[in-house]
Amino acid sequence: MSAGVKATPRSWGGREIAAFSGLLAVLVAVYAQVTDHGFVNYDDQVYLAKNAVVSHGLSWSAIGWAFTTTTLGNWFPATWISHILDVQLFGLAPRGHHLTSLAIHAANVCLLWIWLRGMTGAFWRSALVASLFALHPINVESVAWVAERKNVLSTLGLLGALIAYVRYVRRPGPARYAAVFLLMAASLLAKAMAVTLPLLLLLLDVWPLGRLRLPGHGAGSGRPGSAADRVRRVLLEKFPLLLLSGASSIVTYRAQAGSGYVEMLQDLTPMMRLANAGVSTLAYLRKAVWPADLACFYPHPEATLPLWQGLLAIAVLVAVAGLLLIAGRQRPFLAVGWLWFLVSLAPVLGLIQVGWQAMADRYAYVPLIGVFVAASWALAGAAPRGAVRRLPVAALAVLALVGCAATTHMQAGYWRDTLVLFEHALAVTERNWFAHSSLGGTYAERGDLTRGMAHMREAMRLNGRYALKSERAAPAAMPPGHPPVQQTLPPGHPRR
Repeated sequence: MSAGVKATPRSWGGREIAAFSGLLAVLVAVYAQVTDHGFVNYDDQVYLAKNAVVSHGLSWSAIGWAFTTTTLGNWFPATWISHILDVQLFGLAPRGHHLTSLAIHAANVCLLWIWLRGMTGAFWRSALVASLFALHPINVESVAWVAERKNVLSTLGLLGALIAYVRYVRRPGPARYAAVFLLMAASLLAKAMAVTLPLLLLLLDVWPLGRLRLPGHGAGSGRPGSAADRVRRVLLEKFPLLLLSGASSIVTYRAQAGSGYVEMLQDLTPMMRLANAGVSTLAYLRKAVWPADLACFYPHPEATLPLWQGLLAIAVLVAVAGLLLIAGRQRPFLAVGWLWFLVSLAPVLGLIQVGWQAMADRYAYVPLIGVFVAASWALAGAAPRGAVRRLPVAALAVLALVGCAATTHMQAGYWRDTLVLFEHALAVTERNWFAHSSLGGTYAERGDLTRGMAHMREAMRLNGRYALKSERAAPAAMPPGHPPVQQTLPPGHPRR
């Protein structure tokens, strides 16, 4: 889609409806096994069975608690209410909770496809993006882990806000703008990942909406008024959304800092955090292309990561950004997709470190949409004209999706119980003290004290400060008049 041109999508035909239905069928087949999984001893129990408020189901006091608590160092009332509703409907049987998370992920796939197709008019390119999002193994953590309901739920609101924004751009009006604002607020009430939404909307204003242009990237949309007026108008309309992002950021930071989850500067120096941010960003890209060695927890390297590696990674990222911005003069989707990835990933890169993970698969759920868009549009653009000549490109895309589906099915299987999950983490990571700690606690709970003590000793050997970290991460106090949240956190429990 060229800059400044509004897509006018055709109505969906039989082939398109069949493709849409087929993707949902494959998605359900790949993830069906999670409905037979239990809760893992990795926040699931803390959020549900051992939470005295949530485990009692729906009540006015529970809803009030959801809006006031910063338990576990987070403020996400919509997520708490979602869990409370699940308990009301399904009790504490895991199947219903897994079904809800899977249904929300499926809804996100549908909204992503509808949003991209409606914005660009490109059905099959949008279909490939939605298919990669639906079936990529890096998204398993967000779907198969009940405690990550906040991630899929927040994305549901974010995608709704994106669809509402496209409607607003095509026909501006207070009601349509209010829809964007309210859907963004709903997303932030589930998780604070949507704080970057105003910046993401500015990227969409460049491509494919064509309301703005990057420097040196050709003419704008050609609408009446000077370029300066157009830029001023587009920026001003983002101001209320920026205020919403700012408020959410302040609340989130205070909740995490007040609960002891924002690590102190003497634990991870600014250079340690900067180096890890650069290396982790490249790691996300590598896992997007080759999703191997996925784990539920990646331990932070702390001082063991050489500074030169971090600086080299940052230099590579800057060089790629420069090349894509140059290429964006003819193919703006490359620059926009790349910047979408970097902007949406920025809040979780650990520059303000929360917890002791180096990175997390769940953090890539929204950012990789930008990578998928850039790849899909580039692949389609590289395909020769003519249906027959495009068959090799189509075959390559199908092969990639088949590989994703198979790997996702395998990865989802690791989430069936706590022991399998953390044994796999030990197999694909190094010096994973948290996996040892979690296995130690789980074996001890099951009466295998010998194995439990062995894992706990190894956790101590790898990270002798874990007891101090655990004390720092003490749970926030409950509001007066509410029952306490009963929690058993593993030593050094990482926060999100």
